[in-house]
Amino acid sequence: MSKQDLEGITSIGDSILAVVVEITREILFLNLKNNSESVYQTGFEGEVNNGFEGITYFPTEENLFIANEKNPKLIFKTNINAEILSYSSIDFTEDLAGLYFDQSNNTLWTLSQEGNMIYKCSPEYKIIEQYSIPNIQYEGIAVNGKNIYLVSDSEKILSIYLIP
Repeated sequence: MSKQDLEGITSIGDSILAVVVEITREILFLNLKNNSESVYQTGFEGEVNNGFEGITYFPTEENLFIANEKNPKLIFKTNINAEILSYSSIDFTEDLAGLYFDQSNNTLWTLSQEGNMIYKCSPEYKIIEQYSIPNIQYEGIAVNGKNIYLVSDSEKILSIYLIP
């Protein structure tokens, strides 16, 4: 796979990875079992450097959540064929740098790189809790149990925080 400006990644089951491309607003599906690749266009257009940043799988509905960073700040819900089912304007954060859906708690975690915040939300984007984080330009988030994992491209680090 050779694409420019790959951003978020999520797993779908045991054998598929979905990756968003910021500039083209595409979703790449990589089948790990047969080493095949599919590219889907979402049809969404916007500013070049304010595109898709995060993606996460919502297994209960077999849909994907995709974050458009800003201008506008949106979270899309798509099906596996990258057809946009709905989208919501997000006004509680400065930007959307990362997403993670925690199936065990039915919560959607959003990450703001510019605002240095993490938001734990319902699947309907209502804030349940919010956490301030250091200004380290975090761009990716994952949650496992009581741990929050954050990655920073600019600092080249993975940080682990305990959920209060």
